[in-house]
Amino acid sequence: IKKLVDFELPYVSLRSSEVENFQVGLRKWYLDPSLDSRLMDCRAAVDLIYMQAIQDIEKEWAKPTEVQRQKLEALQKEDNQTKQSFASSIPRPPLEQFLELSQEVWHYGYVQLDPCTCDYPEPGCGTVLSVGNNEISCCITLPDNQTQDVIFQMNRVKCWQVTFLGTLLDTDGPQQTLNQNLELRFQYSEDSHWQWFVIYTKQAFLLSSCLKKMISEKMVKQAAENPEMLGLWGWPGPLLRATAPVDDLSSLLLRPLWFQYQLLPSPLQA
Repeated sequence: IKKLVDFELPYVSLRSSEVENFQVGLRKWYLDPSLDSRLMDCRAAVDLIYMQAIQDIEKEWAKPTEVQRQKLEALQKEDNQTKQSFASSIPRPPLEQFLELSQEVWHYGYVQLDPCTCDYPEPGCGTVLSVGNNEISCCITLPDNQTQDVIFQMNRVKCWQVTFLGTLLDTDGPQQTLNQNLELRFQYSEDSHWQWFVIYTKQAFLLSSCLKKMISEKMVKQAAENPEMLGLWGWPGPLLRATAPVDDLSSLLLRPLWFQYQLLPSPLQA
């Protein structure tokens, strides 16, 4: 998946894509599941949240237990049978119960990236990343083919950077595609010391956008809980500093391009 940026035209991006069966999807763009509650008065938003929850379970992005799955399927069936009886402006009880139960499902509201590789616990390990609820959740395949679940909390991330390493030619039958070779590395506090973790993924910029989104959502929530902080130094304005050490085109061609995001201290920490 790829997040459309503000200047993109969905139709143009869709038509110009070289990937077959490429589709433009509509999803909510926040990663804190508790924010669903702010949209319950908007029927269009509720329908979108409901459809996305169903789709995420079908794609196994959200991972309910067997008991949760049975309850959700029963509520979905009940909603399909009764929604014709309710006006569009009247809440549907099965739908509301479905969304309430969905909040308890593991990885509900997360964005799952395509399989990639990382350097933890050793270089070359395959992993599937799920990002949301203020954490990076990794399902890592170890060299002995066993899996290990590792969770990185965003409140222990100091900074991260995206590096462009070049391009790779992927061949799938007669079709050849040039893909960006990217890495995202982040500095993480573990056992009272800082350590760098590296993720090699063509979706590094999407991952970076998700990390920035989680940070901004957390800052807004903290500002709401501490109104006196709103007027201090423009906080909670931009708390991310982005640097791109590219002086001119020649430097871009001669060395990898990287973007670094540094978490700046809030006024109470400064």
